[in-house]
Amino acid sequence: MPNIDLQVLKEPSMPQGEADVLDTLAKALNSSDDPAVVAANLEDELRQLTASSKSTKAADTLLWNLWVMLLEVVRIVPIEHPWHAALAAGMNNLRSRGGLVVELEDYTLNWADLPDLSMYVFDKWFNPTELDDYTSEDVDAWKRWNSFASQLLNEEYMNWIILPYWEIRSALEFPRRRTQLYLSADFG
Repeated sequence: MPNIDLQVLKEPSMPQGEADVLDTLAKALNSSDDPAVVAANLEDELRQLTASSKSTKAADTLLWNLWVMLLEVVRIVPIEHPWHAALAAGMNNLRSRGGLVVELEDYTLNWADLPDLSMYVFDKWFNPTELDDYTSEDVDAWKRWNSFASQLLNEEYMNWIILPYWEIRSALEFPRRRTQLYLSADFG
């Protein structure tokens, strides 16, 4: 399985918590050529990382860092790469096996809910072609996020079912944008 250098996501000003999560994701993704083993290792590494938090605030912050970095990794991993499926499978493992993430003052966060991940996925859901200055890289990232999110939805986990309705609504209720198609052909 060809590796992808996740270090391209590290920035000099990156908070240490995000860097730690990125290192954890990289360790799990590079652990095997078998996507099922990678998914299991990803689940284990993430459970250990959150369990090592010294306080509920630290665990809550770690969860935030996890979702930010997870979606950054998804952004650069092509859909056809085995890591893409392994990332989704790792999240499905966390969700299906459940367990405590952190107990806060007013409520408890459990892995079964993939707590707060929906906020980050919703943020990435916006169709970049609705902007005037989108790039092909923006569209590729959007496709990767959509593919990842769709792999998390199933009969047991329908928390994000609203996402497709947003696109259906915009397709049905708003006029299509006029676009020009430029074709290049070499007939020589």
